[in-house]
Amino acid sequence: MPECLSPSPGRAEEAASRLFVKICGLTHPADAELALELGADALGLNFYLKSPRCLDLVRDASWVRALPPATRKVAVLVNPDRALIDRLLGEGFADAIQLHGDEDEAFCRSLAESGIPFIKALRLRDDTILTAADRFPTAWFLLDSYRPDAYGGTGQPADWELAARFVDRARATHHTLLSGGLSPANVAQAIRQVRPDGVDVASGVEGAAGPRRKDAARLREFFAAIRADYPPIG
Repeated sequence: MPECLSPSPGRAEEAASRLFVKICGLTHPADAELALELGADALGLNFYLKSPRCLDLVRDASWVRALPPATRKVAVLVNPDRALIDRLLGEGFADAIQLHGDEDEAFCRSLAESGIPFIKALRLRDDTILTAADRFPTAWFLLDSYRPDAYGGTGQPADWELAARFVDRARATHHTLLSGGLSPANVAQAIRQVRPDGVDVASGVEGAAGPRRKDAARLREFFAAIRADYPPIG
């Protein structure tokens, strides 16, 4: 498991057992601080311009760079060019990349050959997704819901049955994060059914303030739900 994406040893050990937990779409330092306090293993920072959670490389630089040194920062991107990836990694905005668009095998291979750790997001549309683990040179996949007009962050639950089949097929060689419509109300059930290596949440821990702020109570409930009923990964 790449060190920059491995679970955080010693951080809030009671949180989430050893399930990998990524809190995504953070736009405010207080929300990032609470996520880390509760036991998040990684923070997702969105740099997709069409996302309501998109960060600004100038305006948000100070708080992102002020995060604790051990923080694992994952830049969420959609069909990025290599220059943006290099800038995010070089200027301290990210330790790893999450490719959430239509990036092809050749592009992903170029990142792997450069030693850049990345997560490839897969939208669960149909059975053709089951062969993705054979095609993309990464140890990490993120399984998200499919909607033809969006690349993620919709709050729509993923196809858990299809996700479970992907996890079973890929478990021996890959790590899998489950995303898509997770919330404090359903995350424990999702883990039991899919048995992923980790979970990723954005809209499910947001509230009345909208997509640019996390709701503190919902964040706490999310971690509590995992702690209360997390089955061991076999």
